[in-house]
Amino acid sequence: MKHQQIEIGDYFLITTKDNKEYEGTIIGMNETVMTIERWNEVKDRLDETDILMTDILMLEGFNDSQTTL
Repeated sequence: MKHQQIEIGDYFLITTKDNKEYEGTIIGMNETVMTIERWNEVKDRLDETDILMTDILMLEGFNDSQTTL
């Protein structure tokens, strides 16, 4: 398993501790919150979603990388 630094613009599948999954591009992050832009199929548009860093279980990149927090 290859680990990498997470940066703005990276595309990930994010799994939270309550087993929710969010697939999207990271558009902002700080010590407490990661903001992703993802496609909302119900509303047929891009939406921004804030995820608390403490809620993130795993980030799966689409270049064979995986990061567990």
